Amino acid sequence: MDLLTAVYEFVKQYGATLALVATWAGVGLAWWRRRSQFRRKEFLTQVNFSLNLFGGTLMMRTLVERMAADVWPNAHGLGLLDQAARRTTDPDPFVRLADKEDRDYAYRAIKNALSQLCPATFVAAALGQEVRTGTFLFALTCERYEEGMRTIKLRVILIEQNTLREWCAPGGKGDQLSMPEFYRTRFKTLQAMYKMDAAAQAGGPDELGRVELGVQA
Repeated sequence: MDLLTAVYEFVKQYGATLALVATWAGVGLAWWRRRSQFRRKEFLTQVNFSLNLFGGTLMMRTLVERMAADVWPNAHGLGLLDQAARRTTDPDPFVRLADKEDRDYAYRAIKNALSQLCPATFVAAALGQEVRTGTFLFALTCERYEEGMRTIKLRVILIEQNTLREWCAPGGKGDQLSMPEFYRTRFKTLQAMYKMDAAAQAGGPDELGRVELGVQA
């Protein structure tokens, strides 16, 4: 009882001060984490939607960039993605979720975000107007290549299905192109996606997402 009384008196006398110290300690820790992430150029709260296409070389174009919480508005899901992103490596940049339901949730949210980029196309198709559509394959990554990687963030790597199959086979057309080192590192990701797609066509697991996108003709 004497101990409880002593604790009560201590908290009564210093409780407000301790609460203030704890608050500022929390603020300081959050600042330190943000500063540390900035120094490492690590921004896992953001997700970049990157379209990849080929011409004279590989080209990468950002379609949109959003906060991860806007794409996956679920704290538990965000936590799983953050953990999976931190497990990615240079040889394996793909964000992998062990539970199929979690993976399906993550990919449905990505498809929804991509579909929002071309709503006029879907309305035009519903009205019988002429549109052009194609199947795009995508993967969720957190690339950590030593060469050329400016920032570490969640990236949705998007490429038209036939383009992937035509350009990204090992030893294929894409290998003959001249490209900067940073683009070459992205090309490694696309070649890995080609192998995933080929495995799925052969009856293996389907690790890539698929979405139909289009434009008005």
